[in-house]
Amino acid sequence: MFELFLTFFMPATALMIPAMALAIFAIGGKTADFTYAEMLRLLIPPGVLFGLWYGGVTAAAQSGLLATPLTTGTLPYILLFLLGGSLMFWGYVQIVPLARKAINAADQALLTALQIPRMAGGIFLIGWSAGLLPWQFAFPAAIGDMIVGLLAVQATVAVVKNAENAARLVMRTNLLGILDFIIAVGTGVTSSAGMLQLFAKGQTNIISQYPLVLIPGFLIPIFLGFHLFSLAKLGQARQMQAAE
Repeated sequence: MFELFLTFFMPATALMIPAMALAIFAIGGKTADFTYAEMLRLLIPPGVLFGLWYGGVTAAAQSGLLATPLTTGTLPYILLFLLGGSLMFWGYVQIVPLARKAINAADQALLTALQIPRMAGGIFLIGWSAGLLPWQFAFPAAIGDMIVGLLAVQATVAVVKNAENAARLVMRTNLLGILDFIIAVGTGVTSSAGMLQLFAKGQTNIISQYPLVLIPGFLIPIFLGFHLFSLAKLGQARQMQAAE
């Protein structure tokens, strides 16, 4: 039943998160007074990039490549998608002037709000109860994601209300959100088959199988990119305050 649920839930989520990201780009472009032609040049390339990236992760996962146990003779394919995707997304925004300008113009509330859907990380607990994920991974990943999602709600509301502690709450959300990914990736690797496995030996772990693998292979890089964009905007705000 859980696996059937994932076949609908994960593709829908993999469509929603990049759509939210593109919407934030569009709002930033509108704030920066982009022309219609500039908006097209802003939105089409990352839209195509997201589509190709999703297709690549899906093809690699369905071929079984991402579930290959890590040995001295194999590459950490799933980590290559996660880290490579994060670097590609962040680098794209830094290199392309229109994308960088749009993100810089986007409101901090939007950059932070993208983390709110991470509350859905509770599905890892459902996977554990179904016997498809080891608790050593499911518990920290689920609890961490749900906490970060709730913190993102609090931080977003604080930014919208221009609260005095808004910057602190945004910083907390970003730092804990990145820490959550580090812990989740670490427990995922050490509870999956391969030379780095320390826990859950002989137990099923479908985090490296389609469609759940879309989380580390496709969604985490987008979430991580927005953590970095948000932190950069905090830094810019501090510099402006120091210059006044």
